[in-house]
Amino acid sequence: VVSTQSTMVPRTMLREWATATFQSATDYWTFRKVITLQLALAGFVEYVLHLSRLNPDIQYIHQDSGLINVAYFKFDVDDVSGELDSNRPVPFRLTPNLTELITSVGVAGPLTASMIAAARCLVHPSFKSRPC
Repeated sequence: VVSTQSTMVPRTMLREWATATFQSATDYWTFRKVITLQLALAGFVEYVLHLSRLNPDIQYIHQDSGLINVAYFKFDVDDVSGELDSNRPVPFRLTPNLTELITSVGVAGPLTASMIAAARCLVHPSFKSRPC
């Protein structure tokens, strides 16, 4: 894995592509923000609903906006008991390329804050509707 990362797919490949594609700082920042929020929500939903792992091969990133489509999710069911499997050592993972693009500040800041905000929406829902 390490030799593949260093020779074929370097850690900085996604970040270099984004900086070359989005020339203005505002566009680059917006792209990173959208990817960060999308990954936060996908990771949160994967954990809460006991879904199958969000591997890079099932994620499709829209190159113009940063929106992420997930090709498929399945409920992670234990083969022996037939119950939802909730014993994962790590709830979700980021690839080295995504970590490099989002940066450690993005992981500790917007990614974490987005997951917490989504969790609060489920724990303390507000069913108030506003008149039109």
